Amino acid sequence: NPEVALSYSDYKWRVRAMVGGVWGTWSSYVNFSVSPPSFYSSFNGSRAGWRPVGTSVWYVDETKLYTYIGSVGEYASIYRSDGMYTDFTYSAKFRAIGQAMADQFIVFRAGTKIHPKTKDWYPAYVFGIAHGYTVGVYKIDSTGNYIPIHPWSGLGPLNTHYNTLKVEAKGNTFKCYINGYLRITFTDSSLKKGYVGLKAYKWFNENMSFWTDWAMLKVLS
Repeated sequence: NPEVALSYSDYKWRVRAMVGGVWGTWSSYVNFSVSPPSFYSSFNGSRAGWRPVGTSVWYVDETKLYTYIGSVGEYASIYRSDGMYTDFTYSAKFRAIGQAMADQFIVFRAGTKIHPKTKDWYPAYVFGIAHGYTVGVYKIDSTGNYIPIHPWSGLGPLNTHYNTLKVEAKGNTFKCYINGYLRITFTDSSLKKGYVGLKAYKWFNENMSFWTDWAMLKVLS
């Protein structure tokens, strides 16, 4: 019956035994993480558990989470504020609406830095759909630089309205799915845990909004 409840963080433990009144040697340490719980967000009138990044403004109506990106060359981002996740399956269904070209992403194993000019959010992995309906995966390093893991390409199937993107992150292996189809697999050990979220980027000075139907995460042991 522990007196202290562990917070969401990384830990290590070890054990030893007392034999004949004498303590033995300690075992080697074993590392483990206490993870925030799984979640399902339907955004039906509530964005509880989600927090905007920087100054971006996000709304909910009866069925959707949405935002309007005000300035060209800027990102609007939102993240799940429960804590940092290590191994998980994370997915979201979203679309962009309007005349301005937009890039749309799910964000995972993300840090807490915000670019002062573009309002981008990093370090992180991002998996998204570009304004030309191509698909790509990128790593954003600790200085905000985008490093291609799978550069933009015509992988599908993509819809002209809502698309569902999913990533399975386990250790240093990642599987990326588009509308139920596995399209990209990669390995990288740079970012071991972090926040998950959503973001969109505006290319031209026209009206553009970004709508999310739902987002969900299942923690993997």
